Amino acid sequence: MPEPSELSRRERQIMDAVFTLGEATVNKVVETIPSPPTAMAVRRMMHILEEKGHLRRRESGREVIYAPRQAKDKAGRRAFERVLETFFGGSLEEALAAHLHSRKDQVSVDERERLIKLIEQAHQSNPQLQSARSRLRAASANRTIAWSSILPSFSISYSRQVQGNNPDLYGVSFGISLPIWFLLDQRGQIQEATAEHSRVEAELTSKQNFLSLDVKNAYLEYTNDERQVQLYTTELLPQADEVYRAAALSYQAGEITYIEFLQARQTLISARSTYIDALYRVNAAIAQLEKAVGRTINE
Repeated sequence: MPEPSELSRRERQIMDAVFTLGEATVNKVVETIPSPPTAMAVRRMMHILEEKGHLRRRESGREVIYAPRQAKDKAGRRAFERVLETFFGGSLEEALAAHLHSRKDQVSVDERERLIKLIEQAHQSNPQLQSARSRLRAASANRTIAWSSILPSFSISYSRQVQGNNPDLYGVSFGISLPIWFLLDQRGQIQEATAEHSRVEAELTSKQNFLSLDVKNAYLEYTNDERQVQLYTTELLPQADEVYRAAALSYQAGEITYIEFLQARQTLISARSTYIDALYRVNAAIAQLEKAVGRTINE
């Protein structure tokens, strides 16, 4: 059977429509393909596709119904193998990497909410941030002490005395202490304490920003690797198994060469190997994320 790569753009659109519909009349194809030509032109092209061996037809009353000669799953496997060979040098890993790279920074609403919670948890539990907050509190206390050294202090005292027959002599005294700041200049101490507070505050902000970035990158790596595992589990591994079984049957029936059979086997082995690598990367990403957050997370 001729390869679909030999088809024109319009012929591929017609074949895609017939594969999607299962079988179709000319009018149904006209309704399905984008910016269709006239029904007569579509009829002529479908007749050509029939002559090329891509379509078969049957009559139902006055209508002619077309269907693909090749099963959809088999055609899909051949198309997948052709794309893999043409654009990715036969490498399933490169094709998958290209697919996931376009989705790496795409985060759903639920994933974004979870990421925000993880960042908040990291800010609360990370030991380095806790240490930086302690230093900031100490710097704040030192700054307060430095400023208080130039403020006046007040005192009050109460006394009771007994003199002779008069036991009810009471006294109250007030005092105020003013630092002679113009003689003992405290400005240097205040400036030093203020500068230290600003430095520690900036350090804390910087650590928070870097930690947020670490958590985000680790989380994106985790979700990306998890998608890869899911893709292999639900699609690529079953497809590779199916391709291998079909190739084994075709080889036994003498329909393909031994080299083609080995290529299908290599595709299966490569898919399984890449799946194991993806599992490893998921667990490594979880470990990196837990390190950034500072505690164990629930997957």
